[in-house]
Amino acid sequence: MDIDRTPTTARQAWLRYPRRMRRLRVVMIATAIAAGCGRGGPSARAAATALCAMPEFREAHPASRAQRIADWVTANVGAPKVRALFAQLDALAPIERGPALRAAVAQLGVTTCPLADRLTRDHDPSGGRPVPQVAADPSLATPTDGLAVRLDRDAITVDGGVIVQLTDGEVDASDRVGATIGPLARYLVARANAARRAQAGGGPARLLIAADPAVPAARVLDVIRAATAARMIGFGLIVRSGDRTAMIPFELPTASDALTGVGVAVQLRDHAVAQFSLSGQEGTAGAPALTVATDAAGMIALRDHLAALHARRWPAGATAERQLVIMVDAHTQVDELIAVVLAARRDGAGVERFSWPVFSMDVTPTDVAPPAGPPRAP
Repeated sequence: MDIDRTPTTARQAWLRYPRRMRRLRVVMIATAIAAGCGRGGPSARAAATALCAMPEFREAHPASRAQRIADWVTANVGAPKVRALFAQLDALAPIERGPALRAAVAQLGVTTCPLADRLTRDHDPSGGRPVPQVAADPSLATPTDGLAVRLDRDAITVDGGVIVQLTDGEVDASDRVGATIGPLARYLVARANAARRAQAGGGPARLLIAADPAVPAARVLDVIRAATAARMIGFGLIVRSGDRTAMIPFELPTASDALTGVGVAVQLRDHAVAQFSLSGQEGTAGAPALTVATDAAGMIALRDHLAALHARRWPAGATAERQLVIMVDAHTQVDELIAVVLAARRDGAGVERFSWPVFSMDVTPTDVAPPAGPPRAP
């Protein structure tokens, strides 16, 4: 691709590349600049150094901030090809821009890049703080553009600002309106409405939930409940997969979805997980088909059990149920919830099984009721 095209034409062509190829292309462009200019030459190297020293612009409106950045780059980054390289970062997922810029300017002989560090920090939905650690899994998605909600034991933060104070992971009763966390729901409604106005009726971005592993899983359900008030349906649970930040996408059910059939479910209670079904065909809440601990061995047993159940119920060619109702109690931690979601998601061979989690608070075995319905496919 000719990186000296007009910005509009170049961006249209650039967006036709698959995202993985875009990442590679950014580094290839920098390599080509370096090869053509002898390690980038003084002009390209100086331009890359200047780019890396870009100040932070904090205008509230995205369009104003984008214009300030564009004006600054035009005035301070002398080499047109380095400016084009920076422009093409825009087509990457936000979380990919920092690493891609760092790799690109390294090809031009620039070893320190504060802008790349800032992009990495600001666009990592984990906020640089602990999230559940899982095994390296290339099938897990890279976080896309979204509104990041951070759950820690002392606070719920959105966009880096504290919305609700917590005490050891618990919500004060004064912050609840019924079952909903009032301040969080009001904030998300305001953000969602602003997004719809800015996008001429389009919906808000995916909500990315990054939680400390020891936070009660019930707080994740609180976030989902608050997001429902804002008519947000797309979510991503943030994890560290090997050495990268990844997400497990899911969506809430809509009115047209209905939970029918077997209704496979698991119930997390007192750090154990029991598998049953809402229909009673594969165990009941009172007499589950499997009960294991939420440790590593238990998750392997759960994975294999669910894979066997899925293969038996829905052999190859059958229309399979992929939703799994996951009930949590007040003692369930986020890392346990994530472990169950991943154990159900694929079998030991990597074949997709129960990939659509539907979350619900635990109820007594004599009063098990299905949630509104399965989520739609992410």
